Amino acid sequence: MSTTVANVAAVAIRIALLGLLIVASACTSAAPDTVSVTATVPAPTTTRVAPIDTTGAPIAPRDLALASRRSDVGADAEAFARSVLGERGDVSEQTATLLQQSLGIVLERGTDGFAMSAIDATSTVDGGLIAFVPERDFRGDPALLEQLGLFISGQEFGTPGSAIDIAGRPGVRLDLPEGTWVLWQSHTVVVVAVSESGDFAEQVVAEVAAGVDDYAWQTGDCLYMGDGGLPYAPFGTLDLVPCDEPHTHEVLEAQNALGAADAEYPGGLGDQVAEFCDAAIDRVFGVAPSALAYDLVRYQPDEDEWAAGDRYAACVVARADPSYAIYELVGPAAASETPVVTFGMDECFGLNRRAGQLRCDQPHIFQMVGTVSYPGDAEASLPSVSDRRQMLGDECDSLASDVVGEPKSSNHRVLGTYDPISRVEWEAGLREVPCFAYLVDDALAPLTIVGRLDGEHTVLGNTDDSIAA
Repeated sequence: MSTTVANVAAVAIRIALLGLLIVASACTSAAPDTVSVTATVPAPTTTRVAPIDTTGAPIAPRDLALASRRSDVGADAEAFARSVLGERGDVSEQTATLLQQSLGIVLERGTDGFAMSAIDATSTVDGGLIAFVPERDFRGDPALLEQLGLFISGQEFGTPGSAIDIAGRPGVRLDLPEGTWVLWQSHTVVVVAVSESGDFAEQVVAEVAAGVDDYAWQTGDCLYMGDGGLPYAPFGTLDLVPCDEPHTHEVLEAQNALGAADAEYPGGLGDQVAEFCDAAIDRVFGVAPSALAYDLVRYQPDEDEWAAGDRYAACVVARADPSYAIYELVGPAAASETPVVTFGMDECFGLNRRAGQLRCDQPHIFQMVGTVSYPGDAEASLPSVSDRRQMLGDECDSLASDVVGEPKSSNHRVLGTYDPISRVEWEAGLREVPCFAYLVDDALAPLTIVGRLDGEHTVLGNTDDSIAA
């Protein structure tokens, strides 16, 4: 399952996963921020989210608090893993050692909970079975299974073992000297079996897999994620909480009807899901999607998941400060006062522009430098979502460069960015959107500055990279 506008989750998680699963290497369980957040465009309003105080720090929105804790899912994850395995005998000491040595780093650093048992309750076949719930950031990522296969087999690269299909989901079979390993994953759990009898191991995993029922998040569900990332795919009950209790994310709308079972993967799926989520915002909150000061995560299946039968999409909303630190919500979002945001000339903003204005003499990234306009009159047909994201890129870059001028360091570039218009606004006749200027380094990473981009400013970063302009 990927998030859009860009599939930030897949890239970040897989990079982190490589570090976690390389044999005899330092491991990491990096928690990438898996949200791909929709942008904002101006809408008539006098209300501003995250106003600034006299020190320049954003004031937390009313009834919200920064979510610094992570929901406690460890015990629930272990219980879930145990329920997946069912009642089975204890694993032999020899097999337990093999499992722990082969999966020790993963089980210690890459799971929320796991359970282990003998592959055969009667002990007529020696072997072990593990079910584990990956840490939230890895949960449901199709790259996980291949990386586990590399980890167990001792390979650094390539495709380990042979691909198999179990209960309609992908699996991997590794025939190794110490025994045959069979690996399988659903959206929420991974099952690994090792046995001298490979066919028996595959049969047992198939029996276990048939009983796994992944819960797909439904419209109106509330979740507590804290400052951790989101799962790769919107499945599972471990992070669900009642909506009248503190939570960080809400499922604005979900659907499981993106295409027929035999349909090919559609090229415009991202546009389809974007329109679906924009319509949900308009319906639930009654404001243009670009005016809503919630951050939006759009889930959609990638090509591998589509091939496995997934047709599920979800729109998830959250509140975040200028750096994307997540706030706790109290009560359903739709029942609360709808937070909105506007932009004004020369105002400065953090990485999350939806969080509202920052003082330009405080650290920030973006500065609004003007507006750019889509071509066409009020009767012009609506361009695709992809086109709306690209049509004004050169124009906004040019405006940003004209206003800011040449950067003071040859290692920096001035770029412009704008927030694509929604269908609701297009049909209302809006064509003008704000253009924001910002600086990037050689790797195109946005730079934090203090001061005005078109005046005196200091670039914050590494000591060798900081300059005063």
